[in-house]
Amino acid sequence: MGLCRPLRRRHDLGIVVAAAATVALAAGCASNGASGGNGAAQPPGNEPPSSLFATSQLSAAGFEISAGSETNGPVVASASRPGTRRAPWYSTGDTPGLSVETSQDYRTGIITFGTGTSSVSDVALDADGSATVLMNVSPNASPGYFISGDGQWLVLIPGASVTDPVTQVYHLAGRQALPTTFALPPQVSASIQPGGTILGFTSSDDLLILNNEHALWEVSVEGKSARQLQSAYAGLGSGSYGSGIVDQVEGTPQAGMIAMEVNKYNQSGVPSFSTRLLSATGTPIHTFPDGSPLLFSPDGKYVLINQSTATSNPGSPAPEEACNVVTFACVTAPEQVQTQWLPNGDLPLGPDSWWDPETGATVGVPASFRLVAPNLILPTVMMNRVAATRVPQTTNTGGD
Repeated sequence: MGLCRPLRRRHDLGIVVAAAATVALAAGCASNGASGGNGAAQPPGNEPPSSLFATSQLSAAGFEISAGSETNGPVVASASRPGTRRAPWYSTGDTPGLSVETSQDYRTGIITFGTGTSSVSDVALDADGSATVLMNVSPNASPGYFISGDGQWLVLIPGASVTDPVTQVYHLAGRQALPTTFALPPQVSASIQPGGTILGFTSSDDLLILNNEHALWEVSVEGKSARQLQSAYAGLGSGSYGSGIVDQVEGTPQAGMIAMEVNKYNQSGVPSFSTRLLSATGTPIHTFPDGSPLLFSPDGKYVLINQSTATSNPGSPAPEEACNVVTFACVTAPEQVQTQWLPNGDLPLGPDSWWDPETGATVGVPASFRLVAPNLILPTVMMNRVAATRVPQTTNTGGD
């Protein structure tokens, strides 16, 4: 089941951008009755940002499964109603012609319309429901998107070249937003080389950057100010950071929490990996032995950790653990689990079952979902907005 990926990919700072047009989109769940995991509707605009979407509020888009497991045309299924509905909007030429990247909490997304291997344009909506056009984004790169917890700032890291780095920042407000080339402040650029990594937005909507010297920097979106998180190194000894992720769900005690991979080498030079949990200010909170952090759950309560080691058999999948960032208790996930949180806080196991880390139980997928080979599982309010979004007529509208 190829599901949509979250807007939290790890990318180098060194990248290059070609010209094309995109459009940006936030899900606007507040005005559509999003609810928490208990299924109770929240007053518009007052729902807690940490709430999970109930299973009954999810929809799946993909291709219909017929007898013999053959797939037919594009359809969408709602967990709250039987059967499927045709979804001509899902295929715009090639199969699939549309994909959606989502934020950690599944309230913001970017729709990409494509033809073959080329991106025609990307589309999104701001939190207030208006459209913002993003200009001059590479159609052939593999972009990484980071959206701030308040949904107002987008950072696009669109390429692979370290010789001509261009990281773009957009303020998602108004009808059009030209890219702003992100420039590191002098105190950061002096200690960073191509290969430094943007980990995501902090709780104060700054960018968290890990440089090659394993220093963590909090940098403003306009690149004019920065501060180093000094306390992040306490007690590391000979260890070094490898990679990391940031919790971006606002309004929760764990907002801005940082999960870092730490490598320690023994006398033979063999590394061992662990995951160190840091507060939003960089203060060490807890160390989970073994493994590397992958993704925070949609409500920020869990971090998914891959238990691979330097001596793991490359041909054997390493187990995943879902670790509670409040109690520090970890639960080993089933071997078949996919590393993609669903909007209801479950992890997919396959076409017919999901795994709930809260209870450790395997649960069946909604009956209507079994009629679909899904590529997208989204909150229904977001799926409806994706379905109503049309391919922009202009794919190169100018800009820097």
